[in-house]
Amino acid sequence: MVPPERALVRSSVLVIWQGFFYVSVSDEVGITDTNPSEVKFRLRGRRPRDEPERRRIVSAGDRTAMQRPVKPYQAGSTPALRTMIGTIINTILVFVGGTIGFKLGKKIPEKIHQILIGILALIVIFLGIKMSLRTKNIFLVLFSLLLGGCLGELFGLDNRLNQGLIKLFNKSPFIEKDKNFSQALIAASLIFCGGPMTIFGSIEAGITGNNQTLIIKAILDGISAIPLAASLGVGVIFSTVVVFLLQSFLVILAGLFKHFFTSIMVTEITSVGGLLLLIIGLTMLSINKKIKPINLIPALFMVPLMVSLVNFFI
Repeated sequence: MVPPERALVRSSVLVIWQGFFYVSVSDEVGITDTNPSEVKFRLRGRRPRDEPERRRIVSAGDRTAMQRPVKPYQAGSTPALRTMIGTIINTILVFVGGTIGFKLGKKIPEKIHQILIGILALIVIFLGIKMSLRTKNIFLVLFSLLLGGCLGELFGLDNRLNQGLIKLFNKSPFIEKDKNFSQALIAASLIFCGGPMTIFGSIEAGITGNNQTLIIKAILDGISAIPLAASLGVGVIFSTVVVFLLQSFLVILAGLFKHFFTSIMVTEITSVGGLLLLIIGLTMLSINKKIKPINLIPALFMVPLMVSLVNFFI
């Protein structure tokens, strides 16, 4: 017969060991209020064969403790603030550039402005080439561009977008009736918001959380705002409100639908967007005069359709 003192020591050691084991395992696998003797199989990821792999239920007396699976990282699963960084920087740089242009007037030489635009055009071309090479299936990119470009030209997307924005500004009751102010606001908003970088950059930021395109656009807009504000006036500065509202709307809208995009779709959309940036850079250098970049925007929306068709037939 075991002496009472030895039995007391054994029970104390057992209780301490079970308590230590429970804390270690519960910290590792995220279980609380669970009987330590019933979770030993959880150490180092061990589990019974008949237990589901991603959802494990462990009995704890008359209760049930459930370990919910951790969702894997998905494209676009980034904080809302991070997706808005590009838009915020774009708004700030347009405001700063417009203020500098409005205060300094035409004291900044035109040659300086031209060389800055040329350098940014080269950066846009480099970024476009880099992004376009991410494709895993060149035929998806090819057919998306062909279909999207044809649709953009048939609908006259470039002209319709510009005319629509002009009508929207003219009917807006918030715009002052000062002719010079309204013309400056409309012209600046069309320049800063009417390009394909606005649409693609916002979609990219909303889906993937990558603000690289919008940041480059922000630098370009900030430089362009200087001579624009010098010639058109204070209306250029107030265009920052339009820039922020429109890009924020596009980023949030893209973020709402990000879960419908697979990793393949995101990769191919990025590749098509890279080719759009390449065309934009060539247009900035006055090399491209035949293709209107805004008419290729439908190609971005052709990618999910093409991927779905490939997955359906193959």
